[in-house]
Amino acid sequence: MEHTYVKRIFSVLDNFSVKKPELGVREMARLMDLSPSTCGRILSMLRDEGVLNRDPISKQYRLSGRVLHWAGSYRANSSLNELALPYMQSLLRQTDETISLYSLEEDRRVCINRLESNRSVRIVEAIGQPLELHTGSGGRAILAYLPKDEIERIVRNAQSRAQTEINLTRLENQLETVRTVGYALSHGEWMADASGVAIPVMDPSGRPIGSISVSGPTSRLSDPNRLNEIIDALLQVRQRLETQTGLSGSVRPR
Repeated sequence: MEHTYVKRIFSVLDNFSVKKPELGVREMARLMDLSPSTCGRILSMLRDEGVLNRDPISKQYRLSGRVLHWAGSYRANSSLNELALPYMQSLLRQTDETISLYSLEEDRRVCINRLESNRSVRIVEAIGQPLELHTGSGGRAILAYLPKDEIERIVRNAQSRAQTEINLTRLENQLETVRTVGYALSHGEWMADASGVAIPVMDPSGRPIGSISVSGPTSRLSDPNRLNEIIDALLQVRQRLETQTGLSGSVRPR
């Protein structure tokens, strides 16, 4: 019973997002398939603990600033974020597109940092949301460099979660392309008219621990010259990262 209640608390928190920053009791109850009274008790408890705030007029709940304490602690102790941040800042200056950093956590990836473009039309990604590895450039840039047995396990788990079949032949071809050219490319996989290019970030043993992606509207990234500029910038960052971590020769030319 206690385990179920803890899961419900985390489910409540997971339902808040960039698209839904505020939720009322009835909508949250519907999302969680709970009675409004049960859901209301959980929300009230989280408000009393300072995790949620409640708007006195709309009566809707939203995350409080307390969550930033946890996020700050995570980033401060993330060697991946410390390693990648200077390169992300350089990529932002070069490309003026959204730069995202993903961490490999169990069998999925999580966006742990993001630098946003100054352009009026840009891609905004949710920080902290677990995403599958087989979909999107940021995921395949990691998946391509994992051992074969791990890839198979990760794909099985992804299929089980989504309850859909993954085209394994197509995925294997995509991963081989990533290993050949040194980067992953995606168009419209997570949202329409959104494209991304990503490189892996490796630990000193050559195992992927995350990825850095440059993303923007497909209307911009489908231009061959623009796309090649971004790819070249990313491959230069990959080479510098691997030199810094003691790796060499793993970036193959396009």
